[in-house]
Amino acid sequence: KLKEDTYIGLTDNTFKTRYNAHTCSFRHDSKRNSTTLSHYIWSLKDKNISYSLKWKIVAKASSFSTSSIICNLCLQEKYFIICRPQMASLNNRNEWLRAELSATHCANSDIIDFVQSVANVEKMVKKMEVTRGINIP
Repeated sequence: KLKEDTYIGLTDNTFKTRYNAHTCSFRHDSKRNSTTLSHYIWSLKDKNISYSLKWKIVAKASSFSTSSIICNLCLQEKYFIICRPQMASLNNRNEWLRAELSATHCANSDIIDFVQSVANVEKMVKKMEVTRGINIP
């Protein structure tokens, strides 16, 4: 029986756009390390090991929202990597830690500024609670 590896990836673009980016990274050596999947495919190609790919959309989620300050897309990916490791054998559990704020759908500078502003306000409120002995719900 052939070994079967799995990879979970996310996109805030269409599946077609993501698929095209992946297949491009399998054809162009300069993009061999652009994703974990492309790195793996190139390692197989370098060893002359044949492979086949099956693609499936396993979940849909919204990307970062300034109103909720949550990226359900990232949370969904983390869920599969941690709770369904059989669906993410190629994924490195630490890759989403490194990519958390560098993900293109979360990295908009306005969003980062907004999140930092919210964090600063929360720190100021906590400081006020301590200094003035008040509790702000």
